[in-house]
Amino acid sequence: MIIDESSWEKKGDKSVGVAPQYYGHVGKVSNSQVSVFRALSNGDFASMVDARMYLPASWCEDSERCEEAGIPEEKGIRADRYMSELAEEEWFHLKVRNTAKGQLTGDYHFHTVYVFDEDNHRMLRRLLVIRRTVNRKGEYEYKYSFTNANLEQYT
Repeated sequence: MIIDESSWEKKGDKSVGVAPQYYGHVGKVSNSQVSVFRALSNGDFASMVDARMYLPASWCEDSERCEEAGIPEEKGIRADRYMSELAEEEWFHLKVRNTAKGQLTGDYHFHTVYVFDEDNHRMLRRLLVIRRTVNRKGEYEYKYSFTNANLEQYT
């Protein structure tokens, strides 16, 4: 999981999230907007899975200003992991194969993503495959990979 922020210097105060805040491009506090981006990466490819506008306290505490700008009730940024935000119905319980110890099964989530091929300067369609398991403590653990296979090959 890669989490990174990016900012844009802005004039005025009407654009959503604009406030005096640290703006890395100029290295000081400046009137700007800040967004946070999340991507999943396997070391070779990365695909953005979420982007959220950061709302400074001056915005969150001003409900009239938020309403005027069309910001929904759920304000701010959540940096929770993509996998833990998935609804239960977005997981598929699949039989993977038979083993000497019985059937190997797992909970899987599939999502089509696009990754940038730096060598050929083009976007490639990939299938993000996430497997969810429960560890000995009863907590979810996630493993993921990108494949050029089709969803039909998995289900």
